[in-house]
Amino acid sequence: MNLNDESKSTIQGIQSVEHAFFILDTIKESSQPLTLSEISHATNMSKSRVQKYVISFLRLGALVQNEKDHTYSFGPKLIEFGLHSLQRYDIIELSEPYLKEIKRELNQSSALNVWTQTGPVVVKSEPSDRPISVGIQVGYRPPLYKSSTGKCFAAFLDSSEVEDLIDSEAQHYDLDRKEIKKELEDIRENGYSFRDTIHEGIPGGAAITCPVFDNSEHIIAAISIIGFSESINTEAHSKDVQKLKELTSGLSQDLQYS
Repeated sequence: MNLNDESKSTIQGIQSVEHAFFILDTIKESSQPLTLSEISHATNMSKSRVQKYVISFLRLGALVQNEKDHTYSFGPKLIEFGLHSLQRYDIIELSEPYLKEIKRELNQSSALNVWTQTGPVVVKSEPSDRPISVGIQVGYRPPLYKSSTGKCFAAFLDSSEVEDLIDSEAQHYDLDRKEIKKELEDIRENGYSFRDTIHEGIPGGAAITCPVFDNSEHIIAAISIIGFSESINTEAHSKDVQKLKELTSGLSQDLQYS
């Protein structure tokens, strides 16, 4: 059945479904995870009523609960839906020739990453043609400050979007916040981030990441090249860095005219 705008507004729908999406949208619009009371206040729904929705969301994997502070944020099921939707998103299609050019020009593996409420996630990847190649799976979620991808987003996103995640990782890895601030400033100045040390859960020995901007100069994605430290040069003057900067600049321009 094809519904036009007029019929959508006049045909009776399922109110509970609309309320459910209202709750999810409220959580999405918040800059940080919300408690049950905060969701209740923001939606102007009773706490007991919101709790019933939240229990169902938890069972379905649509939300997850932080047991320490009893806050709620999007769970794996919504992320799965989001990744499926991203397959039709312009940047996925537009990025393909750029990832292939990385393979052709540098013969390195590459990945397209986007930002979610809980950090960066890989949405497309392209392996190199090397006999032994670093691979990275779609859906992989790099850590914020222990990955080239995460540091790129941390540097170019508004600080309010990443502050809590940076604080969490700084505490977990016992990092110096002054050093973090200085490195993020350097990334913004140089236009790229890199990782040249092996970290648990992150393949390969080195990675370089550059931001992709929309027409309002907001970071909308990031492209990384990933490989072994012997084959990737993370210096600013290197062919790897200069080529990646050129490609992400081209993709940013494509997005402005798409």
